[in-house]
Amino acid sequence: MSIVRKATKSILWMFADSWLSLVWAIVYMAIMARLLGPDVFGIMALAGACLGIAGIFLSDTLTEGLKQFDDLFEEHENAAFWLNTSLSLCFAIAVIALAAPIAQFLNSQILAQILPAMALISLIGTLSDVPEALLERDLEHKKLVILEAVIDVPTSILAIALALLGFGIWSLIISAALSTLVSSVALFWLAKWTPGLKLSRQHASEVITFARDTFLTRSLDYADSALPTFALGYFVGERALGLYSIALNLAAQFSGLIMGPLSEIAMTVIARLQNSLDQIRKLLDDVFQVTTFVMYPAIIGACLIAPLAAPLVFGDKWAGIELPLIIALLLGLRHATGDFNIAILRGLGDTRSPLIILSIGVVFLAALLPIAVQFGLIGVMFLVALRVFATWPLSAWFVERRSGYPARNQFIIGWRALICALVMASVVLAAMSTSIVASWPAIVQIATVTSLGVIVYLSLFVLLWPQRLRGGIAQLKVAIVGSDGADQDQLDLVAGPP
Repeated sequence: MSIVRKATKSILWMFADSWLSLVWAIVYMAIMARLLGPDVFGIMALAGACLGIAGIFLSDTLTEGLKQFDDLFEEHENAAFWLNTSLSLCFAIAVIALAAPIAQFLNSQILAQILPAMALISLIGTLSDVPEALLERDLEHKKLVILEAVIDVPTSILAIALALLGFGIWSLIISAALSTLVSSVALFWLAKWTPGLKLSRQHASEVITFARDTFLTRSLDYADSALPTFALGYFVGERALGLYSIALNLAAQFSGLIMGPLSEIAMTVIARLQNSLDQIRKLLDDVFQVTTFVMYPAIIGACLIAPLAAPLVFGDKWAGIELPLIIALLLGLRHATGDFNIAILRGLGDTRSPLIILSIGVVFLAALLPIAVQFGLIGVMFLVALRVFATWPLSAWFVERRSGYPARNQFIIGWRALICALVMASVVLAAMSTSIVASWPAIVQIATVTSLGVIVYLSLFVLLWPQRLRGGIAQLKVAIVGSDGADQDQLDLVAGPP
């Protein structure tokens, strides 16, 4: 099976996982949010920011090379495992020793109790990074998707049960511990891999050298996410941080439905195709077309129903989350595409351009955050949005310089989808403003306007550009099942209507 067709099948499995995960995540998050309240999620966000420092050095920082080396040897795998495990152990010991001072500095005493537990969970999780990387290298995403589904539902149910029994924040930590432990064992079994002691200085050096630029990227990426988190937690409070964390999490889940699987697999696939720039350019064109076709109406529609859905999903404890959620959803219009651009650059072997993009974003945030935080949660949300939209054109330009794919295409592609989405939004807003619809229960309003929006959007596309729609479906079918005598390596990874 060709690399492109195998990648396509992997993406389809990942899309299925994304959609099912989103449905379950909303149900799970709604229940836990009602049971625990925003303060608990604010504390978890602070703890995650503290532990996020480990992500700079660990996880796929040291195993990313295993996915991209043309010639992968046992020594590479062993070196990545033992380096990752050693660093993770050192970090866990450091967190346990410093938990109390960190909690005192951040004025959140419960951090002294939960940070050591979360550090140990992180240590268990890093043990399986190598087998997971090997599965991703072989594009065995079907196995990963099934594993995630099998583990997530039972552990989420466990968390809900513990929360009902009054375990509070520990319901999240205990379920995470069980999920991580089972997942780590299962990944070793699925990959049929065990660590060995066959090592060499040369192969260890290659792993470290490859991880060097990844380390710099992870450092900047961490600063980019941690700066607003610490600013809100320290100056505004745990409740504001909880609202911020859940809003971004939900929006990331939503935009990740489309761009998540593509970004996750893009670097591996493009690394294999980097000697064929024409094929890469065609692939990018198809990817951006299909994502705008789905993301424009989905995100605009989600923003319209957010004021109705948020109180229904989260309850009175989460009053005030509506506007942060709308801002976070709008970020998805370009944030996901920007992440995809960085994955493209890394797949093409360009590690410096992502560093430049992230550096500018971090400097931008650091310079304006003292002003934004004075306006509270909304000020910080607007600053994050401004940063995303300001750095995205730069990432598009770097992609053009490296692959030849025109940056202007990222601006204008999907204009048909945008027109249809805006018309859809006008119709939906008109319907929502009528006294008849406004008098209905919130859940009935959501179901009605969602159905109306889908019908209007697809009807417009069918009426105005039917050939584009049929052509995109036909291309996707060929990419999945093949065509008589066709060279599947020349087929598109993803196809869709522009």
